[in-house]
Amino acid sequence: LPAIETAIRDLVQRTRPFPIETRDAFPLAHGVGLEVHIPPAKEIFYTLEGQWGRFLSKQDRGFRAHYTLQNKVDDREVVWKTLEEVRAGFEGSRGTVEGLALWLYVRGYWKLRQVFPFIGAEEEVKPSQDTTTRKMKEDEWPALPGSGSQS
Repeated sequence: LPAIETAIRDLVQRTRPFPIETRDAFPLAHGVGLEVHIPPAKEIFYTLEGQWGRFLSKQDRGFRAHYTLQNKVDDREVVWKTLEEVRAGFEGSRGTVEGLALWLYVRGYWKLRQVFPFIGAEEEVKPSQDTTTRKMKEDEWPALPGSGSQS
């Protein structure tokens, strides 16, 4: 882990914030993703992959920038319904990537280890709160615009 943190720290010290733009929703094998247009990230990915690519799983090799909105859903009808709802209600967004984050996968959950800001972004932050991911309860799901439902 210290070698990974050092590699990320070295990379962010020579990287400036850059724009990010979300685009179309698309089906994943068991869910829905959101395409992200972020050309500088490809170089970052291949730089880091070159250092520890042998530790990556098959699904983590290669680069396709996206957000995973839905995952591990075997019911294709649910996946297609989600895809239709996202495509109907999502208009895209733009922002700025200000750094990288290192997450640890521990017993089925993701936990934020550290945030590494790029040059000109905020100072390095170590998480002070519980940042472990968890499965959301159905009543916590955000409603999509125009969907009229919570699912």
